[in-house]
Amino acid sequence: DKEKDAYFLENPFFRLPYMKIPVIKEGNLVANIYIQFDMKAFDKEAFYRAKILAPRIIDAVFRDLYGALNRWFVESKLSSSTLSKRALQVSNNVLGKNSVEMVYTKELFVSIV
Repeated sequence: DKEKDAYFLENPFFRLPYMKIPVIKEGNLVANIYIQFDMKAFDKEAFYRAKILAPRIIDAVFRDLYGALNRWFVESKLSSSTLSKRALQVSNNVLGKNSVEMVYTKELFVSIV
């Protein structure tokens, strides 16, 4: 049970696992983006809803960032605040409006191939 809750910090904060997002241009891998987010639930109810729906949040954030990064990736213009805003929007789409109050980019690493 501890492993299941490993990413749930003290209420209202929770952390998504590291995501490795490939960036593909013209059929070639050009970069890998490694990113991890900390999120702050709006209230206790949203925090527990996030625990239940964590796999959906992770999948939705990954799919959104994969699509976005493959459309507009430019190394020099990669912004953690832009990525955080997208993760916030997607998380609230999954959990319900105003369920996630803030998203922090805990770590961001870009590996150019």
